[in-house]
Amino acid sequence: QPWVPLICGALGSDVQDHRSWSTKHAALQLSQALVSYGTKQLETSMPQLMGAVWQLLLAAQPLHQAVLVEGTADDNEEAGGDENPVGLEALLAQLFELLLSFVAPRFREQLAAAIPQMIYVAIAYLQMTQDQAETWAANANQFVADEEEDIVSCRASAELLLCELADEFGADALPALLEAVSRRCAEADAAATAGNSCWWCMREAAIMAVGACCEQLEAAVLSRVVPAHQIQQLLDMLLQRDLQPLLQQQQQVQLGAGGQQFVVGRALWLGGQLCEVANQQQRELLLRAAAAAVFSNTSQTVTVNAFRALVVLCPEVPQQQLQQLLPTLLPALLQLLAAAGEESLHLVLEVLAAVIHAVAPQQQGASAAAGGLIPEQAMAVAGPVLQVRLQDAGVTPSNLN
Repeated sequence: QPWVPLICGALGSDVQDHRSWSTKHAALQLSQALVSYGTKQLETSMPQLMGAVWQLLLAAQPLHQAVLVEGTADDNEEAGGDENPVGLEALLAQLFELLLSFVAPRFREQLAAAIPQMIYVAIAYLQMTQDQAETWAANANQFVADEEEDIVSCRASAELLLCELADEFGADALPALLEAVSRRCAEADAAATAGNSCWWCMREAAIMAVGACCEQLEAAVLSRVVPAHQIQQLLDMLLQRDLQPLLQQQQQVQLGAGGQQFVVGRALWLGGQLCEVANQQQRELLLRAAAAAVFSNTSQTVTVNAFRALVVLCPEVPQQQLQQLLPTLLPALLQLLAAAGEESLHLVLEVLAAVIHAVAPQQQGASAAAGGLIPEQAMAVAGPVLQVRLQDAGVTPSNLN
């Protein structure tokens, strides 16, 4: 294939030179077309192409860290005077699209040896960018929307790559994932000790990496490919460190400075994701932590992830424990429901449904669940729902007079 040496040459040029990004982007697009629609003749050139793509992935990671995660360097998209300049995030999105096309049975043998290192590097690209952190801290509805929609971002692409690797390589990829997560958490600890204010980005990314592959991990535990105690040790680490502020039963929850709220929220989210393989004590502690996040509502992003955890945890914990939390949990949920935006409204309603269903006597069914709310509480649930439905229908309160 005469194109491959030209492509590799373009990809191999210095990624620090912003003027090369447009050329690299075009080379990646061409590679994508060749890999997707190429013939068997391309197979002999694949090791060369994969090597060039891998080297670009490694070379671009420090730039991603400095420009997008820490904000200590400029993107300089317009360097070189291109009419349509390519930014770093656009370049990386195209790079990940090509990497995803490599995760296929026909390239399995060529990719297998690189799996551990690829997972380790992908976690670094999973880090929240500075722009994302600022936007999501200020607007929980945007946080919910971006996490639930298929947005184009380096973070979303890295998450998808991890999922695809876990699906394709299964038993080989999952132990490598847990090892990479351990290494990245240790690096985050070292960065925190060194005074790096962005230390939390890598820890949040490492926790998210586990959640991205939770379905595969749960299946591996149930089939005994991965020992259950490994996952339970991970959950213990989250409970003892990241969720400890929520378990201390203080009136005012202190989550720490900066982006630590994202780490706490992600830990709650992962606890819910791994509920099926958690032991009973862990489930009860996770429930307490999630309920404390709702009571305090110290951080909107933490509260959103607490909602997600509660939906999963409520059916899995003893009814008595949930009943003990109900006098404070239900009023807190109703208060949050009244203030919920359109994006987060469904999350609060899902939690309310899970809580009511879990504490209602099974023999009385839905009627008991509905009867569990006093009239004022029922109206507090109905009001925001009706408001959104009326808005969707183009009806305002003034139209009803």
